[in-house]
Amino acid sequence: MSDSATPSPNAPEAQKTRSPVERALVWGLILVLVLVVLFEFKAKRNFDNSLNALNEAFQDADQNNKFLTASQVDEIVSGHSSVNTDKLGANRFLADRQDTYTFKGLIKTHTIYIAYANAGREDNAEPYVLQVDVTPVSVAADAVMVRDRVGDGRVSKPGDANDEAPKDEAPKDDSDEGNAGSTTE
Repeated sequence: MSDSATPSPNAPEAQKTRSPVERALVWGLILVLVLVVLFEFKAKRNFDNSLNALNEAFQDADQNNKFLTASQVDEIVSGHSSVNTDKLGANRFLADRQDTYTFKGLIKTHTIYIAYANAGREDNAEPYVLQVDVTPVSVAADAVMVRDRVGDGRVSKPGDANDEAPKDEAPKDDSDEGNAGSTTE
């Protein structure tokens, strides 16, 4: 008699079919994950494009000794979900206001903070950009940094090399540093 009726151990098993409900659930989950990734990618791409364009425009304006204005910022920034404008108190940039551009994804929110000032210009002049950053301008009781728009464009701080040394302190002599313990004869 033949052994063809008994299955051989090397023969492939009959494939198990999945139920339609299980298939629909798996493909639905895959679709949801793909949509979340696409939504996050769009928010991050709009954030990166806007931040890079703002930084480039800010540097171009600074090199040409011009101001980047609020209306120019509105033209540059795109794809944001909301904008909030806050009046600022005393801060290190002497900014009058700060605009917060928010790019919302489903998981993460990306934010650009732009500090504006109108100091030293006509009363009806449009505010100009002082800072573009991803962290907010901190409000402090003492404003310790002022952007130099007239001179060379550097930010000056107390204690910079171009500041005069305080008159009550003697200059430090660091010439003997590193030679401690060695004698020359």
